[in-house]
Amino acid sequence: MRGGGLRKAAALAAGLPLLLASLAIPPATAAPAGMDNGTATSPGTTQFKDGPYIVVLAGAAAAAYEGETAGLGATRPETGRKLDAGSPNYKAYDAYLRQQQRDVAASQGVTPAKQYTAALNGFSARLTAAQATALAKDSRVLAVAPDVENAPDYTTTDFLKLTGPDGVWAKQFGGEANAGKGVVVGVIDSGYAPDNPFLQGEPVQPLQGPAQAGVPYRTADGKIAMLKQTAPPSKANARRARNPEQPSTDRNATRR
Repeated sequence: MRGGGLRKAAALAAGLPLLLASLAIPPATAAPAGMDNGTATSPGTTQFKDGPYIVVLAGAAAAAYEGETAGLGATRPETGRKLDAGSPNYKAYDAYLRQQQRDVAASQGVTPAKQYTAALNGFSARLTAAQATALAKDSRVLAVAPDVENAPDYTTTDFLKLTGPDGVWAKQFGGEANAGKGVVVGVIDSGYAPDNPFLQGEPVQPLQGPAQAGVPYRTADGKIAMLKQTAPPSKANARRARNPEQPSTDRNATRR
């Protein structure tokens, strides 16, 4: 994975615990009664369905690999350091994992749609129920899980039990209208630097056509805005970038 691919890998790594948690059980163990959504790897106990899947292999991803395979040096970064995707060790191990993934996929006549090696050792592909079941039996495979897209949950107030007749707002403040009355909230916004290497990726461009949820764009005054699913666009102060191709016209932007 290179460039923007590392950002995707990082996002996938953040969701990996959820992915593995959804499996609930290791391979070759019995699935809980009633489980029929194809989220377990145990063949014979789960009815997989045709559709998109993520197949996670048992070997360590580059971010966790410590050199266990002969001839392939460790790629796990030291504490406090980032994964070096340009190092010879990374490139060699990346090629090794990709070939291993292709071999596993080819054993069932599958071609990976996308391959992941940095934060996750696995691939995505459309599988038939039979292919998913067969891959779940493969000793080289850790997990076979449906590839699903989850929308953000904006019901934080419900989760915190603030709303409703038995909620905090009703019981302690006499209703939502009085909740937070008299409270002053201060927000310190120092902006952010889009040229920071940690935010490496494609430069944010001016808006072309209608704004799309989750896709950032530059406004006419140089700020970066992004349309949320259920709210007006939010804007962030972009501190003047060192890259002349990413200027900021925000006079109130700060520097660090």
